[in-house]
Amino acid sequence: MQDSHKTVNADETLAEIISIIWNSKLLIISITFIGIFITLFLAIYTPNIYKSTAVLLPISSDNSLSSKIGASPLTSLVGISIPSNTADKSQEAIRRLNSLDFFSKSFLPEINLKDLMALKRWDADNNILIYNSKIYDYNKNVWIKNKPSSQEAFEVYKQIINIKEDTKTPFIEISINHLSPLLAKEWLEIIIKNINESIRSYDEKATLDYLNFLSNYYENSKKQSMREVISKLQESQMQSLMMASRKSNDYVFKFIDPPVVPEFKIWPNRFIIVCIGSILSFVIALLLVLVINYRHNLTKKLVKQ
Repeated sequence: MQDSHKTVNADETLAEIISIIWNSKLLIISITFIGIFITLFLAIYTPNIYKSTAVLLPISSDNSLSSKIGASPLTSLVGISIPSNTADKSQEAIRRLNSLDFFSKSFLPEINLKDLMALKRWDADNNILIYNSKIYDYNKNVWIKNKPSSQEAFEVYKQIINIKEDTKTPFIEISINHLSPLLAKEWLEIIIKNINESIRSYDEKATLDYLNFLSNYYENSKKQSMREVISKLQESQMQSLMMASRKSNDYVFKFIDPPVVPEFKIWPNRFIIVCIGSILSFVIALLLVLVINYRHNLTKKLVKQ
């Protein structure tokens, strides 16, 4: 009997909810259409975001300059203690790419700060960059408020750069997301070129310091056998220095698939946005109608009491 009573109550409740929804159908339809209109507006005026990607292959760390410093067994013969650099140069490069030091010294000076911090959208028809007038006055070439600091710009930089390391292969994928497909490609080229140059310059300086150290050690050494060992070390490091001095765009990474100007946006998917917005608007309208009806019935009960 109790089960039958519960079933009857459940049926009555469901019928009541259906009745409420039917009687409020105009309100539900109105709220849903308002939501669809707002979602459609947002979908249309949300700027496109483009992604330029490059696939890189790390050059063997055995051929890198730093790996040669201190790696020779001759260093132990002369009693020189040079830290062994066994770290993968590609890993060092990736860490540097995500550092404020690399951003402020090797990337920020080669771009326009306004393209990173104040861009509103890219006009594809006229190939024009349109800036947010609340942040940057393009006509006067001035910032509306304070000019963003390098640390503020670095936070935005970290949001647009993406680095993926393939766990099964040595390949590394680096990409830049930007409102302009042209800048996405250009900035990615700058990043890869400068990280190679940054590591190369560091290795070159380290080897010069090492050669200076060997030269001083040679001058202070009185044993001929020791001088011969040091001379061999100097010869080896001179070869390494020549390798580092050679200007190359692929010192740490070389291109497997270079960046290109993307033709297709990665965001937004306007159809999906409108579909999700329509469903949410309908659900919100239903919940709103039920809440209003519940509060109305509760108020009536309280008045009667």
